[in-house]
Amino acid sequence: MISGALRGIQLISGFATGLLGLFLFIYIATKEPSTTSVPLSTKIIVFVMAVGPGLLVAIGTYLQVIRGKIWGMAFIFPGTLANMFLVIFNAGLLYAMSGDMLGQRAIMVDLLTTALTFVVSWPNALLTPLESD
Repeated sequence: MISGALRGIQLISGFATGLLGLFLFIYIATKEPSTTSVPLSTKIIVFVMAVGPGLLVAIGTYLQVIRGKIWGMAFIFPGTLANMFLVIFNAGLLYAMSGDMLGQRAIMVDLLTTALTFVVSWPNALLTPLESD
């Protein structure tokens, strides 16, 4: 069985990744000017792009750490890739070009928590014994 410290690190960083996606969506939604009208479909797409990958990582972390299911990696791996491309590169470029320091810092923390969750999840997946049902 994997050590409790690695499980704790994965749990904290995985849930932080999910919460940071939600924070970034709220931050983006509150920064839009009140004079422009954004269609609902655009808001839904932004929500799915910002929150979806972090939610996948958080669900995979829950399944792997709390439930002890090795297939939690099936959620963590695509969630990490989607988070890297959709959130970190796209939103990071937006915040870098606009000079928004809080947005840039949130993206950097999201990058760190995503990478930490991904790296720590591998030993957990490799050292978890297979179920004998």
